[in-house]
Amino acid sequence: MILPLDTDVLSDLDRAGAIIDRDGIAAVPEHLLLAIADDAKQLGIRPVATSVLVGHDDPAVARERAFSKVACSIVGALR
Repeated sequence: MILPLDTDVLSDLDRAGAIIDRDGIAAVPEHLLLAIADDAKQLGIRPVATSVLVGHDDPAVARERAFSKVACSIVGALR
């Protein structure tokens, strides 16, 4: 059975991606990053990348790369 993609999760990823593209990861609202991280944790994917995504100790480029890894993994898991 092919399950439909969760459009709420995809909307969050699109919204965060657009903000990162325009203004960088620091401009993404914290609640949006936490929602994405929660989705990733529920799916059991990329725990290290998820930690980097929501953390503030790593450089912006590392957090943006973590977003990419987490987003791709979420989309893959939803398929």
